[in-house]
Amino acid sequence: SWSVLGNAYLCQFFMVAQEQATLKLCMSAYKQAEQDPIAKGQPDLYYNKGIALKYDECYEEALESFDYACRLDPPWKPPKQELATLVQYLNGTNELVRTKGKIKTKKLQQMVQSIDKKMLGMYAPDVLHTFGSRRNVSLEQTRIDALQVGSNESRLLLGRVVGSIHNESAVPFTFALVDESMECVSVTVYNWADGRGAIIGDCVAIPEPTLSLHKHASPRVTYDFKSVRVNNPMQLLINGKRVGRNQFASTRVTSTYEIH
Repeated sequence: SWSVLGNAYLCQFFMVAQEQATLKLCMSAYKQAEQDPIAKGQPDLYYNKGIALKYDECYEEALESFDYACRLDPPWKPPKQELATLVQYLNGTNELVRTKGKIKTKKLQQMVQSIDKKMLGMYAPDVLHTFGSRRNVSLEQTRIDALQVGSNESRLLLGRVVGSIHNESAVPFTFALVDESMECVSVTVYNWADGRGAIIGDCVAIPEPTLSLHKHASPRVTYDFKSVRVNNPMQLLINGKRVGRNQFASTRVTSTYEIH
């Protein structure tokens, strides 16, 4: 059935590699399952769909899916727990970005002004790169306030880490970044081995960042922040050095979820 196929893709996301394309296939299968008169009444369909939506960072839809699963089966605890965890994560991320890690303005300015061009490392303007089928690509450093929603080809984001979010599932690793614009953006990194990550004060370079806007207001949760998603941590530079292959999680990642 379509539900089983969707669950298989969801397992693949956790057990093989955290690829966004896998989530798209997963949600496509769940959408087909919703056309089935029997399946569409099953709370586990909406619970599993909510998990996929959460990791695709479609937070508003994920909240709705978990909420619907709760209403279909009120005594069932997993969707309630996921809903509460997601609300906590969104509140935490929104607060981290809004307050810029609660770092005082003068200290923050010093952190940003001390970013050295050496931190560009291999992404210096005179170095050419290959991204997918595109060859000989040079990167131009671009401020957060100049990034467009969606992909930013040939652009490079460089900033300081001002804080991170503790996430029980460890996926994704989430931190906040501030650059010379003094704007703050959330960065979510997938496939990063548990226990790894960036810490406050680290200088992080992100090539061709994909920017999203997240905005929602309801009695349950209100948030409004920008985020950049990174599927491959090995593309990052931390303090001018590339993240090593030993930090790539891949098949070492195990699911903390029971697929229903």
